[in-house]
Amino acid sequence: MSYLVYLTLIPPILMGILLASLLILPTGRGNLVLIISLGIPLGFGISACLYFFWSYFLNPSFPGFWLVEILLIFALLWASWKNKILFTTLIPDWKKWTWSDWAFGILFLVVFIAAMASFVAYTKANPHGRYDAWAIWNVRARMLARGGEHWKEVFIPQVFHADYPLLVPLTIARSWVMAGTESQRIPPAVAGLFTFANPGLLTGALLALKKKQTAFLAGIILLTTPWFVYFGSLQFADLPLAACILSSGISLAIGLIDRAFSWRWIILSGLSAGLAGWVKNEGQLFLLVFTGVSVILALIIFQRHNRIIFFRSLLAGVSLPLITIFLFKLTLAPANDVVDTGNLGLSISQLLSLPRYGEVISALQNYPKGFGGWLVPIPLVFIVFWVLMGPVLNKENRSAILALTGLLMLQWVGYFLIYVITPHGLQTHINQSYDRLLMHLYPLFLFFLFLFLPPLKDLLPQQENSKDVPAV
Repeated sequence: MSYLVYLTLIPPILMGILLASLLILPTGRGNLVLIISLGIPLGFGISACLYFFWSYFLNPSFPGFWLVEILLIFALLWASWKNKILFTTLIPDWKKWTWSDWAFGILFLVVFIAAMASFVAYTKANPHGRYDAWAIWNVRARMLARGGEHWKEVFIPQVFHADYPLLVPLTIARSWVMAGTESQRIPPAVAGLFTFANPGLLTGALLALKKKQTAFLAGIILLTTPWFVYFGSLQFADLPLAACILSSGISLAIGLIDRAFSWRWIILSGLSAGLAGWVKNEGQLFLLVFTGVSVILALIIFQRHNRIIFFRSLLAGVSLPLITIFLFKLTLAPANDVVDTGNLGLSISQLLSLPRYGEVISALQNYPKGFGGWLVPIPLVFIVFWVLMGPVLNKENRSAILALTGLLMLQWVGYFLIYVITPHGLQTHINQSYDRLLMHLYPLFLFFLFLFLPPLKDLLPQQENSKDVPAV
């Protein structure tokens, strides 16, 4: 019986996969890895938004929410029916794979399986995750699942981080309510799905850009980063946020490269950015950064007609999560413990104090080195390797690279400014959070680096075509 609770996770994932396939397959860039991986953040995100409205106007335990998801699934199936022939394009043409394609693909699969085994081992050692899972995410899910008609009363300042968005807690609570039991299998399952969506998104996006070996290599680097799988097993919301940020970034980049179908990718990008804001407060910073970067790029690179289509697509994607966030923040969430909008005096004075910036820089310098858990600075080694491989900036990828540069740099600047205004002990705040903030951006940073690179097949020795030898 306990394993049957996993069935409650299928409808949101199926909903996300169908939406991703509906938008991506007509572009000719669809692949199983990308669509399935996109289905996880999109499906759980949309489900959490809808479940929030269900809870807000009824209550989390009110029966019948599964009907909403089933109706949406059938609606997406009906919309996809006319493009059913396109699903055959998801099957790879194995005959065109070279020996290097197979080598990188098999190595990626082996590393993926090993990473999953590591995740299971970490989960068995810490089945309830670590502190943030106990104090914020899973306990909030229990409050929602048990609250019934009084669930709104839990959002009080005395509750730790009561203003945090609810994508992860609502996803867990929804499964518990549907299953009729608070199974401990659900939180690590949700954490695992979001964790492994990241390498799937990274690999699938590069496959969509015809960078086969490069795609597998990028996935391998992400999966072998020691902190990555371990962070996922802690059941925090950082890797769900990383998945939404990565989903938004890759969709925006491909939309800027594939101008003929850009509106499809922009819808996905806007939706993913909005869902990032529904995961964590840091995601709301990303939503702000994403909006600014997208608007500026649209004004610069698109003509008036295409610009209108761009903005319409962006609005169509971001609307559902944005309305959800506003409703939660304006009616339920108490003040944030870092940025108190009711008392901005201290924050403004720190922002205007130049010595404060020096304090933050010094504190960041004192932060323990070695991001990712590597014994040697592998990311630095990889960047050197990347430079030696000869990154390519051309007309096709220029806009995408500018967009990703803006997203990464401005998001990091936003994190820096959070430390500037923090009312907490500066060094303690940095030591407890900086590694996780960097992990939000790490998968997108890898995509950014590999987007520059030419296909690895151009750097690998090619097999010569064998010539027929006449029989003697």
